[in-house]
Amino acid sequence: MRPRGRRATADSALRSLFAYTVVMRIGGFRKEPDWIRLGPCLLIGACVILAVRTAKWAARSGGTQSQTDLDVEVDNAILLADTVLGRLLRRKASLFPWKEVPWHVADDEDVVK
Repeated sequence: MRPRGRRATADSALRSLFAYTVVMRIGGFRKEPDWIRLGPCLLIGACVILAVRTAKWAARSGGTQSQTDLDVEVDNAILLADTVLGRLLRRKASLFPWKEVPWHVADDEDVVK
């Protein structure tokens, strides 16, 4: 007797997921920066640069004034933080987290005929 209801659909979905999965051989690992962990570094760096650059600005009294100068400063802070992070990654890569990503060996099915 076959189970009915929610469990039956979950079992069939799980079986169909693995029915078409091909086992791939791992040829080795390459190291690349862990961008998920570097994203907050870039954000914090941009915020610090923006805070330092705008610390001595006069307080604005009206909310109707244009914010174009602030937008320009935000863009400059992001560009500067990105440049610094990129150069540090190239020159002092050991400062940042890295992860090993597997690369797969091509077999006969992957080769175009």
